[in-house]
Amino acid sequence: MSARIASWPVGFVLAIAAPILIGCTPNAPYRTADPADCAAGDCADAPHAFIEKHDGFDLAFVEFTERGNLFDRDRMKRVLDHVAEQARYDPSDPERGVLTIVFVHGWKHNAQADDGNVQSFTDLLRQVHALRDLSQQGTPRKVIGVYVGWRGLSVDLEPLTEVSYWERKAVAEQVAKGGVTELLLRLEREVVDPERPNRNLYLVTGHSFGGAVVLSALNEIFLERVAAATAKKPDDACVQTRPFGHGVVLLNPAIEANEVFQLKEFVAETCFVPTQPRLLHVISSDADKATNKAFRLGQWLGVSLTWRQATLPRQFDGRAVQFDESDLDTFTVGNFLPFQTGQLDQSNATDSRWQYTSCIGQEAACLDPAYRAQHIPVEHNEPLAFIQTDESFIADHNDVFNDNVSAYLAAVIAENRYKRIRDDSSVVDLRLPEECRSDAFGPCFDLYQKWFESVE
Repeated sequence: MSARIASWPVGFVLAIAAPILIGCTPNAPYRTADPADCAAGDCADAPHAFIEKHDGFDLAFVEFTERGNLFDRDRMKRVLDHVAEQARYDPSDPERGVLTIVFVHGWKHNAQADDGNVQSFTDLLRQVHALRDLSQQGTPRKVIGVYVGWRGLSVDLEPLTEVSYWERKAVAEQVAKGGVTELLLRLEREVVDPERPNRNLYLVTGHSFGGAVVLSALNEIFLERVAAATAKKPDDACVQTRPFGHGVVLLNPAIEANEVFQLKEFVAETCFVPTQPRLLHVISSDADKATNKAFRLGQWLGVSLTWRQATLPRQFDGRAVQFDESDLDTFTVGNFLPFQTGQLDQSNATDSRWQYTSCIGQEAACLDPAYRAQHIPVEHNEPLAFIQTDESFIADHNDVFNDNVSAYLAAVIAENRYKRIRDDSSVVDLRLPEECRSDAFGPCFDLYQKWFESVE
């Protein structure tokens, strides 16, 4: 402690520190109760169980310290065992399977029972379970949600909560470098059945700083899978990479474009076959002020004023392009227009249908003219989707559990399922709706949107 601080009156120091200490949340797990304490189908007596059994679905929790370590490895192992048991192939019931959805929350959230994200994710799982009756195809899958908890809410006292941005962003990136990668990889290994690719389904999602956690945890995995596919290929050959599960979706992610720049460049240099599944979907809304404005200001104060940044010359199809690292550091991955692959909005207010504008071969239609010269070309079958949308699809930063988003997530899984069996007549997916058995994303999305709107 400096001599100046030491000379401050004790009362003055306590006056400053007391509100912080009072509002500070613990770096401790919230889900410690054994699921065996839950009554059959009812966890009311154990609201902090790390596996909750609900009517029609299960909800599991895996929590991490600020350093990215598991609070308890045994609890994670029991979650993995629970998922693996539901995912195990049974010759007597060959269509039996599991749908596993992972959600990583963002800033100002945690794994408490009354947390808004916990409640919204629970409602989503309830809707997904109800959708099984609408599809009327094949044997219904068991639905399991895995909620990844970390200390997204460090100070529960305004206005101190707002100024926790910088340290929570740093913590999110640290969490990703720890056990989250292990958890996501082990879930993929337990769920995805290489011999029966669509029997079990596996989707990973992240919101806000949770999107940063997912991207940081999987970015090197994505790079490795593209590199493995392109190794020793003929110069004119198109390739197919191994996807991660049945989709990875980032919703209004709060992470800078620089974090995915290498992957985007690598993909832009590569040709992919028509059956290439998506590696990553990024959906960002124009109405999200947190990532459109606040993030840029925070990054400018935290990075641009302290780091020396360079201008990066690049060539795409013989066209010279320059990227400024200050832009890559201050724009999020979803708001950096040179990455954009499409727009999704309701251009006609009297028409309830969604309009998708692709950036493939028609950059003038999807981009502002000021960004066309800097835009990274988008090719057919590219495994990265950077979708810009508006307030009619996602109203603000936190509006990521609405029916539009839920339908998009369902269509992402369906698209991956279709591409896994498209050119293999020996593989049958009886539970894939007819509207989703084509290369067109729109009809499948429209179907799921109608279904989600019909579910209470």
